[in-house]
Amino acid sequence: MNATAAAVVGREAELDAIDAFLAERSALPAALAIDGPAGAGKSTLWQAAVDRATEAGFIVLACRPAGAEAQLSYAALADLLEDHLEAVLPSLPAPQRRALEVALLLENDDAAKPDQRAISAGTLSAIRALARERPVAIAIDDAQWLDPPSADAITFALRRLRDAPVAALTAWRVTSPSVPAASPPPGRAGLERAFERAPIRIDVGPLSLGALNRLLRTRTSLEFNRRTLQRIHETSGGNPFYALELARAMESAPDGASTEPLALGSSLTDLLAERLHGLTDATRDALFVAAALSQSRLDRIAAALGGTEEATASRLAPAAKAGILRVAEGAVEFAHPLFAAAAYAALSPEDRRRWHAHIADTALDSETRARHAALATSGPDANAAALLHAAAADALARGAPGVAAELFLAALERRPAAADRVERALWILEAGPVIQSNGALDQARSLVESAIEDLPHGPDRSEGLRLLGELLESEPDGFQRSLDAVEQAIEEAGSDARRRAAALLDREMMERPQGRLDLALPIARRALAAAEESGDLFLQAHGQVRVADLETLLGLAGDDPIPRFARAEELDRQVHVDAENSAPVMLSVCLIRMGRLDEARTRLLDGKRRASAEGDERGHQQICLFLAELEWLAGNWDAAATYAAEGLEIAEQAGLRLREGSTTGLVALVQASRGDADLARATAERGIAISDEVGDVGYGRYTRQILAFLDLSLGDAAAAARSLDSYAIGHAIEGPKRIAFIGDAIEALVQLGDIERAATLTDELAARGAHIHRPPMTAAADRCRALVLAARGDTAGAIAAAEAAIAVHDRLRLPFEAARSRLVLGEVQRRAKQRKAARETLDQAIAGFEALGARLWVDRARAEQARIGGRTTIEGLSETELRVAQLVAEGRSNKEVAAALFVSVRAVEANLSRIYAKLGIESRTELARRF
Repeated sequence: MNATAAAVVGREAELDAIDAFLAERSALPAALAIDGPAGAGKSTLWQAAVDRATEAGFIVLACRPAGAEAQLSYAALADLLEDHLEAVLPSLPAPQRRALEVALLLENDDAAKPDQRAISAGTLSAIRALARERPVAIAIDDAQWLDPPSADAITFALRRLRDAPVAALTAWRVTSPSVPAASPPPGRAGLERAFERAPIRIDVGPLSLGALNRLLRTRTSLEFNRRTLQRIHETSGGNPFYALELARAMESAPDGASTEPLALGSSLTDLLAERLHGLTDATRDALFVAAALSQSRLDRIAAALGGTEEATASRLAPAAKAGILRVAEGAVEFAHPLFAAAAYAALSPEDRRRWHAHIADTALDSETRARHAALATSGPDANAAALLHAAAADALARGAPGVAAELFLAALERRPAAADRVERALWILEAGPVIQSNGALDQARSLVESAIEDLPHGPDRSEGLRLLGELLESEPDGFQRSLDAVEQAIEEAGSDARRRAAALLDREMMERPQGRLDLALPIARRALAAAEESGDLFLQAHGQVRVADLETLLGLAGDDPIPRFARAEELDRQVHVDAENSAPVMLSVCLIRMGRLDEARTRLLDGKRRASAEGDERGHQQICLFLAELEWLAGNWDAAATYAAEGLEIAEQAGLRLREGSTTGLVALVQASRGDADLARATAERGIAISDEVGDVGYGRYTRQILAFLDLSLGDAAAAARSLDSYAIGHAIEGPKRIAFIGDAIEALVQLGDIERAATLTDELAARGAHIHRPPMTAAADRCRALVLAARGDTAGAIAAAEAAIAVHDRLRLPFEAARSRLVLGEVQRRAKQRKAARETLDQAIAGFEALGARLWVDRARAEQARIGGRTTIEGLSETELRVAQLVAEGRSNKEVAAALFVSVRAVEANLSRIYAKLGIESRTELARRF
């Protein structure tokens, strides 16, 4: 038994639960949470778990954050990874390695400004690298004090360690283990939802009377009678820390050995203060500094006290002897957080401010310096405000936007009222985007509006108006107000080319959702010209990719968009643009629209690797969506399903609710294509509900079109037309989505007899496809034209149009579209009495659908083939009887056979009776044996 376990009294059941958790390696990854009130012994149990994990062969990453660290960015993460960074950093992708080095203050590179996603991805990669060697235990004591950036990075990593042998061991302070906190500590919900398996909880409740007796005999020199023990137990509530403090108060009393107990009415606070009372002022000052510092190390305490480490250790020695803290290998650790709280409270407010000023003067990092400078003052203070502002900028540069937002707000609060209003406004412009990204939209908007009022006309005011426009855009009725703000921003930018370019880029993006691409292009060109004038490569990269994308969308790039994107790709290699907006990814989308899938795939996979290495979840998720669409078109439906599932998982994990609806629609598309009708319908309806909830009108309509595709696949043109509402039918040609369902709308209209409307849409589709150089669109128009011409009786023209569609679909290797076009050709050939050609064409269509697993379309093609007359088949069965027999032999019910052949159940029953008679059999089992 290790030393920690030996020190655990009365917790045998809890130790057994820890042992069982660590022994169940096959259940990893998994989490164990130790809950208990202050003083209950949860930290002792946590240490026992750490020791046992080490003995069991785990690599233990441990940290013990304190209350003072809760606001210091990445303090806990630094402690967690410290002992292993040298081993794992060289193996990380360069973006992740640089991000961790800057965030953890291993490097001070002003040029490298990591964002939190790269830091989180680096944390994930580091843990995975260690887990490849041995199981890993991530152990966090007093996890309620985790600083938010560390909590975010750790949670990000844990959510993605789905198959890694990782155990999370956390201890949490709660008011009562049996009553959940009304508002759990920051980070707890994320940590506990990280693994699919719910965490195992150990509730550290009160000690029994017998266990308390053993504890007191072990830790004190007194003998207590039962009545005294009962009163200590009752007063402490079975809390071991409280009980020990009460017992020690009795032990230090003159009559401590008496069989009669002392009065136990004193509060715990009084007892803790009494423990400190006997110490010298010098020791109490040293204890205060230790309690106030986020990293309680002897050298930092000595620096704040203005003495040597040896002298500081001597000042702390009486407290160590009294059991208040421990000093070991340069680290200073309070025996319990309550001692730290008591040491902090023991000094007067004036003395606290004095020592906070000393700590600020000797701090090594800007955050510590700023926080203690603020605590050294009691109101507005220009110096404290300036230090907080500088610390916010440093936190942002280290990839801790949440901490930066809090520091920016503190800096604004500490600014004296008489200070320069323009300078305050400029601080707000710097803080606004960070406060916005932290979710405080109303607060950010209010601050930005006040800043705009204080700023003179010119470029700075332009920046404020741009930011206001972005904040207003998220409001339900904010589009017009946002538009007005951005228009003013363009005017205010004046001769400042950089600000003008940024405002014009914002303005261009406001035209796209409205479908006004012809208006967006000249704005994008103006933005690019301003960006080039400014010399800002980042803005040039955005401008180049926007212009190239719009020119391609509008057909100005000819049949090859790659030259248009050449400059954008060159700039993309020089500056860092988010993956989803990068030139290779945007070019890939254009190539998908043109049917050049192999070229698009290569670029998208490169972008996916980059986004993964940088922890760019938004880019990673968006690229998964593009890849799912691409592989669906390419007929690789297993790959499409995998990418859609991956994208959906990222959206759910990262809280990208807007993306959940669109990706759920893609999942439904693959299910519908495979013929999983009920599942696809339920999935699509879930996607529509999500899109409606978040106000994503475009993808809500897109997913409704997937329902229409499903209805069309089932042969229900009327239901398809209902799903393809007037917007979808009237505007799908101009729609922004990469998989167009306009062909489904036209096919539904033909089946419903609305030939003129179908013909008009077909002409529009063909003209649009030719104008913007979209072979898949022109091929879809040819197939639709075949349907329209056949309905008008022009079979020769219909056959020619269908053959033209097949030629393009085959050349572009779009197998599902090619099989659909062959189905149309076979239907027209049958109507033209070209029976042999129709059979051969439909055989090819069936083979194409079967290779994809498109069951509903296999049934449609076979039903069409069954309509070809002129011959009987084996055993004397007609084509229709043969098809019924085949489907029944496969195990389908009469209802399923009727749906597959588009006939009534009664017709199936009649055919089945004739089949039984012709074959001389009496049951479905016999029929199955014959086939």
